[in-house]
Amino acid sequence: MRDDVTSLEPELGPDIEELRGLGLFAGFDQSALEHLEEKLVLLELDAGQLAFREGDSGRNMFIVLRGQVEVLCHQGQANEACVATIGAGGWFGEVAMLGVTCRAVAARCCSPALLAILSASTLRSLYRADLKAYAMLIMNLARELSRKLQIAERKLAPNPDDARGLSS
Repeated sequence: MRDDVTSLEPELGPDIEELRGLGLFAGFDQSALEHLEEKLVLLELDAGQLAFREGDSGRNMFIVLRGQVEVLCHQGQANEACVATIGAGGWFGEVAMLGVTCRAVAARCCSPALLAILSASTLRSLYRADLKAYAMLIMNLARELSRKLQIAERKLAPNPDDARGLSS
């Protein structure tokens, strides 16, 4: 729903100090943070509004600056399950963006939220401008995806004996 950021009115992005405090940008130097400050777009959503729906294209990921967002998976026609709640400092939508796929889940605000949109084109511009910062960002994303996978594995096989061999 909100994947086409070109249709949004661009607002001033988050300031450098706000970016510096986010785990996603851990280890970034001043110039990398300045690059992102210029490129990130802010999006304000009210409680109940969707950041995206299942099936939307995944050209962006979202960083929660304020508020909470729930990630929803539909189970059948009328049932939905909350698979995660993301608070300030967290992010979501990276799986579809990195995988260049459509959204497998939906994301809905639990409260009024301020989100920073990191688009695939911003990611490419970071790659061209600062390869070290790009690599750090990809590593930070990979670490979080690994953590999420471990959580999912524990939910699928809560007994440690059942989970043997699932992850390393």
